[in-house]
Amino acid sequence: MKHKHELKNVKLIIFDFDGVIANTKKFYLKLAIKHLKRAGVKERDTRRKVFINLGKRMHEVLMDSGLSMELARKVAREVNKEAVRKSNRIRPCKCIKHLRKLKAKYKLVLLSNSITPFLKKILKRFGVESCFSRVIGGDKFKSKEEMIKKLKKQYKLRPNQLIYVGDRAADVETARKTGCISAIVVSKCAWNSRAKVLKAGPDFLFSNLCEFVNTLLHTLKKQNIGCC
Repeated sequence: MKHKHELKNVKLIIFDFDGVIANTKKFYLKLAIKHLKRAGVKERDTRRKVFINLGKRMHEVLMDSGLSMELARKVAREVNKEAVRKSNRIRPCKCIKHLRKLKAKYKLVLLSNSITPFLKKILKRFGVESCFSRVIGGDKFKSKEEMIKKLKKQYKLRPNQLIYVGDRAADVETARKTGCISAIVVSKCAWNSRAKVLKAGPDFLFSNLCEFVNTLLHTLKKQNIGCC
């Protein structure tokens, strides 16, 4: 892992949504299984397949569970519609209120495979929508890697000026492919275990968002916010 002093040049922080900002794993697991059954998928290992592939775009999760691309895209639209309708059931991850303390010092962007209307609706309910200069859902890009590279180019950033904050081993690889710092938060909301993330070799590993925010603030002004 990298030394904390290597964070002193950071200018842009890109946050994943699921497992970092919002506790959504069980929420999406139930929705995907429900709609797969409606589409005729009744295999015994459907739950396992969905569980393993959560984190991808929803139509990709559904395809990996046995649907054709055309049907998967159709069913994914239904999953996303229901997700928006039932978004009031989703709860925030611990410490997200402290994102406000980063807003004045860094540019914050939310990047997620979830659709943009869904993201904005939940961020507004959580009271943190204003923290992000941009909210980019999966309906706005083809791949996270492509979008991160665009943001990096748009803001004219060097590798040590950009952090990607996720909660999965796959997020470490995304950061690596796009040439930015990986910061993984393995709170109770996370979609991967600490052991699995460690095997992926993240640059930084945190137990919750408070620890992440504290680290950045301490790097700047030797300040701490404590923990929720």
